[in-house]
Amino acid sequence: MGCGKMAAPEANSTASNNSLGSRSRTRVGGMRRRCQWLIYWVPVLFICSILCWSYYAYVAQLCLLTMSNVGEKVGCLIAYHLFFMMFLWSYWKTIFTLPMNPSKEFHLSYADKELLEREPRSETHQEVLRRAAKDLPIYTRTMSGAIRYCDRCQLIKPDRCHHCSVCDKCILKMDHHCPWVNNCVGFSNYKFFLLFLAYSLLYCLFIAATDLHYFIKFWTNGLPDTQAKFHIMFLFFAAAMFSISLSSLFGYHCWLVSKNKSTLEAFRAPIFRHGTDKNGFSLGFNKNLRQIFGDEKKYWFIPVFTSLGDGCSFPTCLVNQDPEQASTPAGLGCSAKKLLVSAIFQVRINMLFLRSHYETPKATFLLTLSLGQKLVQLLKRTDWFRIVDERKNYPPTESAFINQLFQTTAAWTYSEDISRPNFDVSISLLEIQDLLSPLACVKECSG
Repeated sequence: MGCGKMAAPEANSTASNNSLGSRSRTRVGGMRRRCQWLIYWVPVLFICSILCWSYYAYVAQLCLLTMSNVGEKVGCLIAYHLFFMMFLWSYWKTIFTLPMNPSKEFHLSYADKELLEREPRSETHQEVLRRAAKDLPIYTRTMSGAIRYCDRCQLIKPDRCHHCSVCDKCILKMDHHCPWVNNCVGFSNYKFFLLFLAYSLLYCLFIAATDLHYFIKFWTNGLPDTQAKFHIMFLFFAAAMFSISLSSLFGYHCWLVSKNKSTLEAFRAPIFRHGTDKNGFSLGFNKNLRQIFGDEKKYWFIPVFTSLGDGCSFPTCLVNQDPEQASTPAGLGCSAKKLLVSAIFQVRINMLFLRSHYETPKATFLLTLSLGQKLVQLLKRTDWFRIVDERKNYPPTESAFINQLFQTTAAWTYSEDISRPNFDVSISLLEIQDLLSPLACVKECSG
């Protein structure tokens, strides 16, 4: 009995110690997070302090106290405040625009999560992900060809989406995490980031250009020995130094925009179903530019969101997405169609040339085989064989595809009109008109 009575106080003591330990750990974790939060804002505070000092040095010391010409003074103040406001506006939008996260459709259901926890990293794991991703507009894969999945967020990653270790979230079209804005640069604020770089570069160049005359006067003792003298000197050095660094960074991101790449994709090319393609999302310079800045040019230089798309799916040069069935590619990209038309047209001309000189079945056989190999090579780039295999309406193998071409040889060879390939005959006999939707697109690309 005595032993039983003593056991209860000991148990209570142990429980209270555990409770105190958990509370202390929670308190320490909270302090650590607050310290990290403060540290993350240090670069932003540094930029803001430099900006405030430059405003005082340029407006008060240079324009108001040093410049004697009234016209020069007014012109410099108006232009300076224009660059200053656009710089501040774009910087503000880059910092405080929240990065976008994948929508609910990319999150796994509770049942799928339970299944993944029971059988992790197995064939069942990939089967669950493939089933969940069947109706999602995703075309990129991991290096092993598996569905891209985030264990921490427990979701299927959309194309161009990556997990940020600093934000501890999956960010749509993540470019990088920038300490100078204390934010992830991605789909929602990449335009603002570009404008921030552009206007900060213009701001520094303008200061350096208008301060140069007085900077030279400083070294030739042409300025009075006042406090403004040292502000003018350091203002020019700071503006010139930041101009050099910003010009290289802005030039690099302009190149990324022209190729429709993110910083992460420049270092590691995206992997599609057919393999790695560093230019998989490039649509041509004009379309690449509109992907970031939108279709209305009047908003291009204003930090308001005008980027195209929803951040979860993106057009590629290899696959055009069907808006009605987002997971099923509806056809070839325009550049691939041009190559396809070129291959068909060239082989067809060769057929007619050889027919006039060597009317033999062997020539027809060889040229049909050549055509088949060219088409296979082009269609493999567009993931066509996998699409056909999923729809189960045409033999997916390359050899079966080439064999089917023999049935169309007569229609291709014995047509006298070589001014334009006979798309209607060829595509209908190949039974891929609904897959490649070529009549409108091919004519548009080749016309």
